[in-house]
This record gives sequence, C-alpha cells and structure tokens, in this order.
Amino acid sequence: MSDMQISIENISTLGRKLTITLPSENIENDVTQEIKKLVPKANIKGFRPGKAPLKIIKSTYESSVRFDVIDKHMRKNLSKALEQEKLHPATLPEVDLLQMAPGEPLKFTASFEILPEIKLKTLENTTINKTISEITEKDIDKTIEAIRKQHTHYKKVERPAKINDKLTISFTGLIDNQAVPSASAKSVDIVLGSHQFIPGFEEGLVGATLGQEIKLNLTFPQDYHHKDFAGKPVEFTIEVNDITEPKLPKLDEKFFEAFGLAEKTLEAFRNEIKSNMERETAQVCKRELKQAVFDKLLEVNPIEAPQGLINNECERLQQEMLNSFKARSNGKLKSPMTLPKELFTKRATYHVKLSLLLAEAQKQFQLKVDNQRIRAAMEEEAALYVEPDIALKSFEFNPEKMKYFESLIMEELLVEKLLEAAQLLEKRESYQYLMKQESNKEEEHVHGPDCDHDHHDEVK
Repeated sequence: MSDMQISIENISTLGRKLTITLPSENIENDVTQEIKKLVPKANIKGFRPGKAPLKIIKSTYESSVRFDVIDKHMRKNLSKALEQEKLHPATLPEVDLLQMAPGEPLKFTASFEILPEIKLKTLENTTINKTISEITEKDIDKTIEAIRKQHTHYKKVERPAKINDKLTISFTGLIDNQAVPSASAKSVDIVLGSHQFIPGFEEGLVGATLGQEIKLNLTFPQDYHHKDFAGKPVEFTIEVNDITEPKLPKLDEKFFEAFGLAEKTLEAFRNEIKSNMERETAQVCKRELKQAVFDKLLEVNPIEAPQGLINNECERLQQEMLNSFKARSNGKLKSPMTLPKELFTKRATYHVKLSLLLAEAQKQFQLKVDNQRIRAAMEEEAALYVEPDIALKSFEFNPEKMKYFESLIMEELLVEKLLEAAQLLEKRESYQYLMKQESNKEEEHVHGPDCDHDHHDEVK
C-alpha cells in the first residue's frame, strides 16, 4: 500500500491538477542515507578526508542533499501517480512545490492537460469529392507556350517602347516635393504590361525612346502596402537607358536539346510535356482527395485539442515562417520574433486535432507501413532529381528523410482505409482550373515589421 496521498481537480475540460503529499519519513530517511554516503569521501576544511563528524557533514551538505532527494521523490511519485490514475499528459506537467520543510510532509502540485478521449467515427454515410482531370491537346499547347515564354530572350531595338518590351530605367520619386530614396532606383528592368508597378507607371512609358527623360505625375493607390505613401501624389522623373523586345525561342532541335530529350523532335517534346502534366495532375488530385478525407474526418469527429499542443505547433509554424523570411532576406532580418501567434492559431489547431484523430485511426485499424511502398515513394521522388541514383542513396542515409517517407505512406494507408466506408463522388475539372486552384493555395508572403528585404516595392 502506497503512503502517497493524491487528489485530482478538473480545472477545465482537459485540464487536470494533481496534489500529491508524501510522508516526511520517506524524505528524511533518504536524506540521512545520502548524507551517510558522503562520510568516506567528504573533504571539509580542518579534517582529514573521510574523518569529519557526521554532524559537520550534515550541516555542510544537508541543503543540497535535501534538494536532490526531494527532486527525485517528486519525479518518481508524479510518474507513479499518473500511472495509478491512468492519466496521460499531453505536454510536460507544470510542477509547483507547496511544502518541503524538514520534518513535514512533502506536498506539491502538477498541472497539465490530458489527451482527449476519442471514440473514432469512420466516414460511413459521408460523401467525398474526388477530382479527376484529363490533359487535352489545348492544355499541352498552352504549357508549351508558357515554357517558351520562360525561355524568352530580349533583343535590343531602336524604336519607341511598346507593350511587352523590357526597359532598363532609372527613376526618382518626389513626394511633397521631397526626393524619397525608397521611391527611387537605378538600372531597374521593367516589362511593360506586367503590372508590377503602380497604375500609370508602365503605361506612361509606352512610346518612350532610348535616352528620353519622362515625367509622370501619379498617385499611390489608397490600399498601397506602404501606409505612408497610400493615396499620396508622386512625381517620377524617369530616364530610359535601354529598350529590348521579346523573342520567343523556336521549337527546333536546339530548343529540345536543352531538355535532355533522347529524340529531339516536336512529337517527343509534346509527349514528355504531356507525361509531366499527367504526373503533376495525378499528384494534385491525390493531395485534394487526401485533404477532403482529412476535412471530413474532423467534421464527423469534433474534439477539443490540448492548448499546450496547439501552442507548441504555433511555435513550430512560426519558426518555419521565420526561417523562410531569413532565407529570403539574405541575412537582413533584424529581429526574428516579430510574427504574432494569432497568425498560426487556426492552422495549428487543425494540425493538432488531425494528428490526434489519425493516431487513433492508426491504432484502431492496426496499420503497418509497407517497406515496398516506402521504396516506391523514394524512387518516385528521386526521379525528379538530375541524378536519381545519388538522390536515392542520400535518402537512405538521412533518418529524417526516411521518417518523412514512413509518415507519407502511413497517411496514404489511413486515407485508403477511411475511404472504404465513404461514398466517392467524381468531380471533373479542367487542367487549367486545377493548376490555378493549386497556385492559389500557395502560402502568401507575410511581412513582419523588421522584414526589410529589397523588393523595389516602394513603387511596385
């Protein structure tokens, strides 16, 4: 029979507070035993090693020994109490020491959140939309045209500038008759009609000639991202340093050679493009189906998530975005912790709830990862690299990457299992629509107060 006394308080739906009391005898006995162990090796001034009286050793070391003994008892008995009460903390308990005086019972509290009890509902009697898409010849034509535009080269011309021309310009911006460095730049490239600059800027350069100086009186939009400039009139003085026109590459053997095709013909090129588009479409449709399954799983299994886990996930997402900022800013990011937690709360809550449900589903379905499927996933990703064999080897020797593949396959297995009970409703979408939707889902760039990397964005 344990001498430990435990009381449990429910401080919220998932919050628990344990109050644990231990008899003073347990503590005092251990303190005495630990001090006795010090006698043979105690080195105290005025005494030969190991010859100091127990009373002296006790007065010298008792405080530190008592602290260590109390810490040991708290850890040991907290673990024992959690096991005895069948409690599973979601995060590390917060421990407060209430009483520790010699000769008195040791008393402390442990506050924590428990994992929610989940009675998993499957997707029975639910409908999941499954997107399907086919690649048309028109889709291939548009993709090839986009690839050609990506390989556009520009040729110098001696004529007035027109839409789609690329100009090299230098400009100065005056606001309230004062030159504004952030609204000025030298030797900047601008493609007319690209709408990268504020309204009227690119339009004002149509018809410009080489070496010409142009003045434009414009107004920054009311919703301009730089609040100090929003709605204000600005006078730009612009010098045209260069005018070039776009030239699309011909679909010839020289162009095809750049793509490493064994057969350098238009037919082979179209087949390669189609194959890539089909692979991309399959991946997008697969991701959309997985997302639909996850969303439905959360819908039919409303659970409360421990706030501690949500906070941890918020910090992870925050750090992930800060790392992205750092990479984009080329080391100019001054104060990294500038992103408010509120930006990530919704996503973090979704992630935590989904993780809890998937963990329960994995346990309920007793799924195990198939090594052959892991290998297939590795080979599929390695195929995207210039040297697939080297990439594959690097995966094998990277524990984090292998863990990623295992998680990926487990998610696939869970999706497949959950879909067994659901009704699939096929939804046909065009390739162009599918790619546009995918592009819209890309994470937006979020500017922190200290994110001062150069966008030339004061006039864009």
